[in-house]
Amino acid sequence: MKKILIIVDYQTEFVNGKFGFLQAENIENNIAEKIKEYRKDNATIAFTLDTHKDKVLYQFSGKLYSAKKCVGKHHEWRLFGEINELCKENDPCFIKSSFASMELFEYLRKKDFKKIELAGVSADICVLANAVIAKTACPSSEIIVDRSCIASENEKLLESAINIMESMKIIVI
Repeated sequence: MKKILIIVDYQTEFVNGKFGFLQAENIENNIAEKIKEYRKDNATIAFTLDTHKDKVLYQFSGKLYSAKKCVGKHHEWRLFGEINELCKENDPCFIKSSFASMELFEYLRKKDFKKIELAGVSADICVLANAVIAKTACPSSEIIVDRSCIASENEKLLESAINIMESMKIIVI
């Protein structure tokens, strides 16, 4: 079965940087194990990287943030910890300046993945948005989110995101 694991925005800034939170750090080992499992199956592993230019504060969503985030390609922008080490040079990486990646949508639409799994942060924003992108791009594919591999700073919003994904027939394990 052709499958892909998508790691959403597991970047230093969102794990233990300016926008980081403890729950994000706590899922690192689970995500690392998931990547290793997919590598054993010779499956595709892809990454999204939240990336903005200085103008982020002038965009609508940027006006809602009190500080700039993921500006340029600096240390805080890189994937966090072991996940950075597990990212291979030939893994697809999708730079995005919004919650979801249109480039990821186009990539998935052109592939024949039967199973698409997502992991990362923040579950209630970017993981949810990219799960919707995956479901839209590949409506016949099995879309999975492993609860042990996602995190949100807000537990109530995490539960809401999980409920929304389940209502969209995204499998949450």
